[in-house]
Amino acid sequence: MIENLGIAQFQPHIEALKLGYGHTRKEAETVVQSGLQFINQLPSIQYSRGAFLCQEELPVETIHVLRRGHVIIFRFDDSGNRRISEIASPMTIIGGGILHGSEEHDYYATVFTDVCEAQPMSTGDLSKGFKNNPQVELFFHVDHAVQLAKWNRHFWEWGMKSVPARLAGALLYVLELQDTLPFQYFSQRMLADLAGTTRESTVVVLRALRREGVLFWRQSQSPELLDEDALEQIYREELRLRYLPKAEL
Repeated sequence: MIENLGIAQFQPHIEALKLGYGHTRKEAETVVQSGLQFINQLPSIQYSRGAFLCQEELPVETIHVLRRGHVIIFRFDDSGNRRISEIASPMTIIGGGILHGSEEHDYYATVFTDVCEAQPMSTGDLSKGFKNNPQVELFFHVDHAVQLAKWNRHFWEWGMKSVPARLAGALLYVLELQDTLPFQYFSQRMLADLAGTTRESTVVVLRALRREGVLFWRQSQSPELLDEDALEQIYREELRLRYLPKAEL
């Protein structure tokens, strides 16, 4: 049995309702509770690893609330390279673009873990929920806005950084997920897609990190972070890698 969603995990939504809609904290919590009550009544379905929950340019017929496992959210750039926006965790609503008039999905979402459960909702389910309680509609709109803000922040923060800084950020991001997502799920290709670079550049940077005593990692093994402060400085571009052949990036 999957535990019901609790309000504690939705603090960004409460803050968005307070700042963007002028709600008091109590009013914001009421909106979130309404959305969660609607979600919690829906049945969950198990999905296998690699299954698509949505695909770019296909009609939006169903959205999903992730309840267990992780899902990769990504797009392809103009060169056909996969670019990962997020590794979604439980309580992520997938496919919410329909709330802002999109008739087609604008990204891909595929199951990343061996165990995954999600609650599918048809557009009819949503319309019924919105009609019965306007606060449910407000909750879903705020959730989509919070998600877009997170992705945009990721794009702007990472997009202007160097390849070593983006890979440092990807490694820090992955290491934060270790409690629920073992590193064995991640390959050099996956890190490259997270950082928006090539696998070849990823290998070069990983070698430089190893030579400088920051990180030790061999494929199929969990990484050993030797100097987290240095990795964070590389991400902030306050520290340059000495053993980095720039011509290869």
